[in-house]
Amino acid sequence: MAWERQVGRTALSEPALADLNADGVLDVIVTNITGEAAALHGSTGRVLWRRQISAKGLRSPLPGVFTEDYRFLTPEQVGQTVTLGQQKMVVNIGSVGQPRDRNPRACYCLVDESRVTWRRVEYDVEATVKAILDAPGLENFNAHRLRDGR
Repeated sequence: MAWERQVGRTALSEPALADLNADGVLDVIVTNITGEAAALHGSTGRVLWRRQISAKGLRSPLPGVFTEDYRFLTPEQVGQTVTLGQQKMVVNIGSVGQPRDRNPRACYCLVDESRVTWRRVEYDVEATVKAILDAPGLENFNAHRLRDGR
């Protein structure tokens, strides 16, 4: 391991890798249980930036895009579509079954050569809740939060 860095409370999502500062090194983006995202330099672990991207207690970041100028924009803020160009960005597509942004509809993205578009679709949340409640070993909390999109 080249470096280790504590960036707040427990990290609960997998890190994303992207060269955020155009130095040829893949940097690391992590989120934690408090809803904070941090970007760390890939070779030194130095904190490049920190941003609050979701409410406390959410286990993954909101669907949206981190821009090169360190802003986080939700799909609603960009009209559900972001245009790809020369600017670097990191896109979080959300999660098909648990997008965590208080919208219970499934979230996914369509990507083509020039844009990323977020889509939402209804699904049978109650059938999924029942399946989780009936499954041995799964916490009831994982079922009930689906109704609230969290």
